Amino acid sequence: MKPQQLEQQLVDLQKQVATMQSEIQSLTSQIKRLQTAEFLEEEKTVFQPVKDSRPKNEWLKVALILGGILLWLLLEKNHLL
Repeated sequence: MKPQQLEQQLVDLQKQVATMQSEIQSLTSQIKRLQTAEFLEEEKTVFQPVKDSRPKNEWLKVALILGGILLWLLLEKNHLL
């Protein structure tokens, strides 16, 4: 091979290496951003309280039933029923 061809190949390889290095840097920054986003998402789920999926009026029904049972037991105890 002629020296000019070798020099041209060297220049081409250097360009490819530079391109690959910039791609590596880009991918590395993307990975860091994704890891940060995943970490923040995990932190949100860790510190969020568990929400009760039942509607609010469900608690009212439970309270009324328990209140009725307690009233019935109290009346039974005092022989008022």
